[in-house]
Amino acid sequence: MIMADPIVIIAPEHDAHAQAVRDRLHAMGAAAMVLDTGRFPDQLRISLGEQLDDVEIDGRRITPAAVYLRDLALNPSGPASGLAAEMTADWRRTMAALHERSDFVMSLLHRWEAAGAAVYNPLSAFPRITKPFQIALLAAAGLPVPATTWTNDPARVRALAAAGPVIYKPVVGGAATRALVERAGDRKSA
Repeated sequence: MIMADPIVIIAPEHDAHAQAVRDRLHAMGAAAMVLDTGRFPDQLRISLGEQLDDVEIDGRRITPAAVYLRDLALNPSGPASGLAAEMTADWRRTMAALHERSDFVMSLLHRWEAAGAAVYNPLSAFPRITKPFQIALLAAAGLPVPATTWTNDPARVRALAAAGPVIYKPVVGGAATRALVERAGDRKSA
């Protein structure tokens, strides 16, 4: 069975933003689906043939009209990974399996991009999507940017916090963005 030109949203099934985008696309009359790659390989069946467009997902041939890459769900420490027991039992084997899973899922995205599907947040752009790089480019172009520092130096973090409110944002993505608050035991010698 072929699903004709759906818009594929790659994100965890429970992602509220992905659900809202899918629902809005449906309301506009577009075929759309959320592809939760976090379900691969245990609950999601993906087969890739020798041709770029030879992609089957759960027994359906998928040729996307467009792809919106929100979250590949490949972070082994992510909240929905469920890998704590596996990592404890045999972390080397688990990491090897995660690496293979990651390469397979990324090859799917590379194929769709190479086949001409419009991909939003494409893997080819990943080296350039880090916030430290983007902020530096914006500043170099003369655009206003907030005071920004990325560091793993505890003394530098304390100095920043002493100067005013501090917001933590991951280097890539923004789901874990939060205000920095001091907790008991956080102060260690630098």
